[in-house]
Amino acid sequence: MKYIIICFLASFGSIIPAFSQKKEIFVGEIHGRILDSFKRDEIIPYKEFKLPQISASKHRIEIRLYETGFPMRNVICTILTYDTGFKRTVYSVPLFADSLEKPQQVAVTRDNLDSTFDEMVKSGIFSIESINQDEIKKNYRPMLLEPGGLVTAGLFAVDDGVHYFLEYKVDKYYDQEFFDNPEAYNQYHRDNQTLRRQKEIVAAIKAGIN
Repeated sequence: MKYIIICFLASFGSIIPAFSQKKEIFVGEIHGRILDSFKRDEIIPYKEFKLPQISASKHRIEIRLYETGFPMRNVICTILTYDTGFKRTVYSVPLFADSLEKPQQVAVTRDNLDSTFDEMVKSGIFSIESINQDEIKKNYRPMLLEPGGLVTAGLFAVDDGVHYFLEYKVDKYYDQEFFDNPEAYNQYHRDNQTLRRQKEIVAAIKAGIN
């Protein structure tokens, strides 16, 4: 666990003398493991998702959000990378591991990606943790505003919906987490700050993508 400011050095030059410009990016609090120790604990089903392991990435920063659920037939993977600038790519990946289809890149907008990254940092993307249904029911009081008033008791479950695998690499640190329907659960468990942060991270990385 640490706070990191990453400094990037970008050089520009052609006919005029070359000069260097220093750019700093604050990435927030990092909950990550060193690259060499992470491979034993990977939770991403790479064989099913048909994309290379993030541990092989050469980018200084790489964030991936895998979106899957019922009745989706494909996994949607949104990837945000940074080297000298931000870039976002989206892949539609056939769901079944034995499918011969290859991931297809989807056209997306690439505007305001600096703001996209800033929003994820504000939501603590590099220190977010997974949370399961048992933890939600045990540790948080559900809050739902109904016509008759605020309800803070009762059961709430999502039978299907959307699940997310989040993984990131920042310099030599990286980690993976699983989000279980954060948008739906946060509607009911409004006092659960982990669900709120998960929902905000998902919304930021998918901003502008139809």
